[in-house]
Amino acid sequence: MMNQENRYISANIFTRAIPFDGKRPVLSIWTGLGLLVTLLILGTGCYTKKIEEAFTEDYLPESSNKIILDYCKGCHIHRNFDQSAHIDEMVLKYNRKVFRYATECRTCHYLEKKFSLNDFTRKTRRPEQANRGKFKEFERENLRNRREREKQERGG
Repeated sequence: MMNQENRYISANIFTRAIPFDGKRPVLSIWTGLGLLVTLLILGTGCYTKKIEEAFTEDYLPESSNKIILDYCKGCHIHRNFDQSAHIDEMVLKYNRKVFRYATECRTCHYLEKKFSLNDFTRKTRRPEQANRGKFKEFERENLRNRREREKQERGG
């Protein structure tokens, strides 16, 4: 038989003292919620499937730009980001046709997936590299996709 002073135990800092009846103590709802929130924060980071899809051809250009812009503005560094000023300024630095006449974020920016962390790194096709022809394969594919999209829009 237990003595009176050992009748109560404390499960952890999130719970109040739980009467001990000889069985395993039941954790409070606060412990479960705290654990769930912690796992969600640690497990997700900034990764979303929607932003990953916006950088592919799964979305129309207007939708893609909106999703990417909202994602970038969610960061404290880019919260005052002006998309039209950025495009007007940056296209002048490119000599290659695909980049010079770009209207989509995903023309110059792309994601590099980190499979081990279920995360990604945002990358940029910089003017210096593009002007030297480092992205010729991307440029050919981009022009081909643009022609196909225009053809579909015309109904042909």
